[in-house]
Amino acid sequence: MTSNANPSSNPPSSTRPKLSRKLLRQLHMTLAPIVMLPLVVTVFTGVLYRIGKDWFGWTRDQAHILMVIHEGEYWGDTLEPIYVLLNGLGLLWMLGTGMTMWWQNWQRSRRAAATALARATPASRSPSASGAGATAPTSDAQSEAKAE
Repeated sequence: MTSNANPSSNPPSSTRPKLSRKLLRQLHMTLAPIVMLPLVVTVFTGVLYRIGKDWFGWTRDQAHILMVIHEGEYWGDTLEPIYVLLNGLGLLWMLGTGMTMWWQNWQRSRRAAATALARATPASRSPSASGAGATAPTSDAQSEAKAE
């Protein structure tokens, strides 16, 4: 029995709206250049500060300029917290969208692999489905034994 129900009348499987892959990639690519420079500066100055103090024996005063840059103190008391907040949110945005895109690609490749495997695997046939006179396939050794 076939159903003539309208597929568009079926309720959605999830009530949460999903971002399309294309839109997610576009948003990620648009914000990446804006977010990249502050993140690179933060990473570079943080690593250089730690290496300078630990390996080169810099004093805290010698490495202070790196912390000023690292923490965004050059923006002043008003903009420094905004810089830190936007830098953190930018990092979270890039991680979130990057992981989401990776997850979508991983899921799509798993589905494609499962589909390819299903196509490559021959369907098993039951004797009742193939007809009354169907016989089970025999190996070459069984065929030779019957011929003798």
